[in-house]
Amino acid sequence: TWAEEGTYILKAKAKDVYDEESGWGTLTVTMPRNKAINTPFLNFLQSHPNMFPLLQLLIQRLGLQ
Repeated sequence: TWAEEGTYILKAKAKDVYDEESGWGTLTVTMPRNKAINTPFLNFLQSHPNMFPLLQLLIQRLGLQ
């Protein structure tokens, strides 16, 4: 979880089973603060909030949880 959006430089080393270590490696990543989730299914659930308990029951009955 990132507290702020921005560009971050990650540094890491690897160690193998023989305790041999690599040198430091870097990776630059850019993180957005929030990612918008905009799928048709979630939009449907937002528009029809009473469907959520029915979907939960259906998932339980089908043994998919």
